[in-house]
Amino acid sequence: MDKKNVLFNSAEIRWFLPPTEDWGAVLEWFLDKGTEKANQTMNSSAEVLHLFDNIKKEDLRTDEYLIIPQCTTVGVKQRQGKLEVKAQVGEKENYQNEHLSGIIDYWSKWSLQPSQTNLSLLEKDLQHSGEWLKINKIRYLLKLSHSENGIKVLPPDAWPEKGCQVELTQVWADGSDEKWTSFGFEAFGGSFQNLGHTLKDSILFFISKKNQPTFLFSTQNSLSYPAWLQFFQKNNF
Repeated sequence: MDKKNVLFNSAEIRWFLPPTEDWGAVLEWFLDKGTEKANQTMNSSAEVLHLFDNIKKEDLRTDEYLIIPQCTTVGVKQRQGKLEVKAQVGEKENYQNEHLSGIIDYWSKWSLQPSQTNLSLLEKDLQHSGEWLKINKIRYLLKLSHSENGIKVLPPDAWPEKGCQVELTQVWADGSDEKWTSFGFEAFGGSFQNLGHTLKDSILFFISKKNQPTFLFSTQNSLSYPAWLQFFQKNNF
């Protein structure tokens, strides 16, 4: 087995805002270093800056997703020779606090990076396995670590034993001018039960530093990537 092959579990919650939503306003809310709410809840202005200075903007990337007809419980994507397969585990969970509501999904993920020789053998089979949709992304990332000492903010490149990635992403299909906004949390490390606690604590930690958003993060627009791809495919092709 390739040393770069990885199996891991996650708990995730995600929302998709339509192209009519103002990306600039959502991005400003996500990046804002000086909101009144943040100044009231953080211990010092230095701590506020530490939180938001760790947000990283990634370069434009393109992921190819396999469209599995009428399936929202399995996701398959490839990017730059890397193949990722994820399958939903257990039941969805409804989540709500005073600021937002959504649906928590639990996943097992297989991340594979085969050798160039094996990749060449796989390419033809992958292309014939079904329809693939190219999705362009510009991501803004923040990493939170969880330990007995509490929650700490880390650079996105760090991988603590237990934590959560916070992500704001502009997404659009290749060849399309309609750009969607995705906002989500992905918790990792520990059992599925612990993942749920990590995810919920991370949501409260992040949202407590922000003003109430003027855009809607609700159960109605809370979708996993496989669910959003099904919706997008149905309404655009």
